[in-house]
Amino acid sequence: MLAVAHMSAASASYLADCQVITLKWDFAAFADPSNVRGVDGPTEIGVFFHEWLHYLHNVSTVLGLSAFGNQVGLWSEFRNTIDSSGLSAGSSVLSTERLEVVQQLVAFMAASRFRQQDAIPGLVDVQQLQIEEVQAVETPLVGAEVALTVLVCQSKILQKSGAHERVTVRIGVVEILESLAVILEGELIHKLGGSVPPASVIPYELLVALGRSRAPSLTPRELALCGLASLQLSDPPGKLLEILDLAEGASSTGKNPRYALVPWTNETLKEHEKWVEKTLSQIEGVFPVDEPFARAIQATVKTFRNDFAARRKDPFFELDIISELAKDVQRMNDIIRSFGGCCIVQERTGDPNGVARDLMSDFAQGPHDESLEFGLRKMHASFRFVSLHTTPTGFRSTNEIAVREATKCPFYRVCLYPLREVAPAVCASEPWTSASMPDDGMPCWYATAVRDMRPPTGQPASGL
Repeated sequence: MLAVAHMSAASASYLADCQVITLKWDFAAFADPSNVRGVDGPTEIGVFFHEWLHYLHNVSTVLGLSAFGNQVGLWSEFRNTIDSSGLSAGSSVLSTERLEVVQQLVAFMAASRFRQQDAIPGLVDVQQLQIEEVQAVETPLVGAEVALTVLVCQSKILQKSGAHERVTVRIGVVEILESLAVILEGELIHKLGGSVPPASVIPYELLVALGRSRAPSLTPRELALCGLASLQLSDPPGKLLEILDLAEGASSTGKNPRYALVPWTNETLKEHEKWVEKTLSQIEGVFPVDEPFARAIQATVKTFRNDFAARRKDPFFELDIISELAKDVQRMNDIIRSFGGCCIVQERTGDPNGVARDLMSDFAQGPHDESLEFGLRKMHASFRFVSLHTTPTGFRSTNEIAVREATKCPFYRVCLYPLREVAPAVCASEPWTSASMPDDGMPCWYATAVRDMRPPTGQPASGL
């Protein structure tokens, strides 16, 4: 069967750092609040599990903490560009030292959140892609002691006719994350008695393709362990080849690769233990005031601490989660309460400009907390507003933002605040201007995020 874009990408998606899973209209698990059907059948369960895994790896790995701390740091640096108008004047107001820090943060964000831009001609099955040579290429971060790695793979596509085509394939952070999620999703679907949907090689099967070349005796499950081990580093591609070699060495001598990978991963977690706590404490320190955004950050930090504690007991607890779900899929609710849950946006059919066309909710992990809920939305809006200004060289000014689909308020189709009714054009194009508009005492999430962006008078924001 020809590979297609993975069903998870077509039916659902996850927005990192903002902690949002979006279910498309044809994955109508929660489309009717009066008659919620939920996630049904092995394939839907697998797709949902895939996206939740992305959230889990956001809040339980060294990579995830590096990325989240990076996002908070970028937000903190951005605050120093806010002028008297309440909007950003861009990087021109930053010192050379602060601008260099911003460029480092942007470079790391790009490496950890964006796919490598490789294109393979036509639809190619993983069995057709043969990786022949791999080179770990490092890109140093300006002014930093660390580098970011991409695995550059010289490969060929084998055709049924016997002919082949030479291609270069790159494996970065996102390719590891997606490949890992697809393997674990497939494991769950298989245990539930379903058929695993096919997936395109890029980005979903590259860990398997690399494993066939570098560690041919490893099963997909064992390759997943290698992927999980690599996530306990800020630069997973930088150690992935070493991890694969370690597992292959164990397998080739008749040993279970897990017995080699567990102590390696435990030692890596131990080496990072002080860094983890220091980073979490620094993140907390950026938000000293008790207000909704700070509560959202504190809740996220609490989840990190909880999940790192679980990692230290079992670095590959995902396999136990899959076993539990295979016995009883209703256990997912308990698992989410144990490891954390994020926001869910359920898309629905209808007018794309309709008020509250879509629905938004959070996983219930305790008593309803309106302040925390508001804070999570404010965090989402804050990070989105910062991202609109981000460029490889720093920050553009707010006046330089080109209005496009991406500038639309992220809550445009779920919001019920008065402004959405009376000024939809603002929400659809320049939602940051809502911060200077009357709101009848009911400021929306985006307006509040922008209003509170400026540091207190005389107190510059401090980065991590």
